[in-house]
Amino acid sequence: MLYPILETLTSLTTQRYFFTVQSPFGPFFIYASLVIGLAALIPLISWWVGQRHSGGARDEVYESGLIPTGGARLRIPIKYYRIALFFLIFDLEVAFLFLWAVHHEALGWSGFWQITLFITILLIALLYPWAKGALDLVTSPARSEGTK
Repeated sequence: MLYPILETLTSLTTQRYFFTVQSPFGPFFIYASLVIGLAALIPLISWWVGQRHSGGARDEVYESGLIPTGGARLRIPIKYYRIALFFLIFDLEVAFLFLWAVHHEALGWSGFWQITLFITILLIALLYPWAKGALDLVTSPARSEGTK
């Protein structure tokens, strides 16, 4: 099935018909060249017409009109990364469950047991960090002393 398409493309390129308006790809190449041309032209016009200032307030950081305090590089606690990771894992689980729910009749009992195994593995994967205390956002002194 792919061979006739490749044969057509090679015959079009050898006949110099590929880049003309009459070819099936002509409108695409015209549109793509216009998009690339505009993408290059708009920043050039903005640079050419725009004003150039230096010094004074231009070199200061703008934060909603407030005077900035402290540095921009803040250390984010690991608990936020853990929450993001758990969200991604269980969001992906919901995507798989949705696909199964849409096609559950076609999958039959085999699909049911496969999704049951999938949920069981994810529950075990959830219980392990829960038992280790990875889901505790505020660590209690008793738990932190026991892990040392």
